[in-house]
Amino acid sequence: MGPTAASTLGGFAYHFWNGACFGIIFALGRFNLPGWWAIPYGAAVGVGFLVSPVVQGLGVGIFGVNFGWHFAATVLTAQLAFGASIALLLRRDSVVATIRCRSCGALAS
Repeated sequence: MGPTAASTLGGFAYHFWNGACFGIIFALGRFNLPGWWAIPYGAAVGVGFLVSPVVQGLGVGIFGVNFGWHFAATVLTAQLAFGASIALLLRRDSVVATIRCRSCGALAS
């Protein structure tokens, strides 16, 4: 947690919107891929984070090896859950997938 409640809430909000943007990127860039591809996409986002300079800047080394296996396991589990939630939102029978355009009536996905 952050030093203040405001910084903690700000961090949560930033993380939420960052994830929403990654979800939008997948939804718009998937073309005709089935929605379940969101799960490997989530895993790729997690692996990308684990090999990024951010993790090395935290001082835990690539894949968090200096912090223990729990770090990588937590990150990858969270990102797999993220991918699964995107896959559920992109199902053909979900509310998100059946939104219609206001001007022409076409389905959004």
